[in-house]
Amino acid sequence: MKEVNPTIVLIPVSGTYVMTAEEASKAINELIKPKIVIPMHYGTIVGNKEDAIRFSQLVTVCKTKIFRVRITKIIFQKLKLIYDLFFYYH
Repeated sequence: MKEVNPTIVLIPVSGTYVMTAEEASKAINELIKPKIVIPMHYGTIVGNKEDAIRFSQLVTVCKTKIFRVRITKIIFQKLKLIYDLFFYYH
């Protein structure tokens, strides 16, 4: 991890099937240390917004941004296109 110097990191925080807010904040604070971190995987099927808020309170090494994302059909289609292109070229 010391060779990686990310600007933005998206990290799961719900604690169900993925890291808890505490585990994710520890990874950010001690290992990854990006400039901006965005919590994800909360508030839909598992977890809730409080997981993201708790994570944000625990992160001390960078800015944290919590987004409210509503996936529309158009956004989903664009994300699928990006995903398909990424795996086509890699």
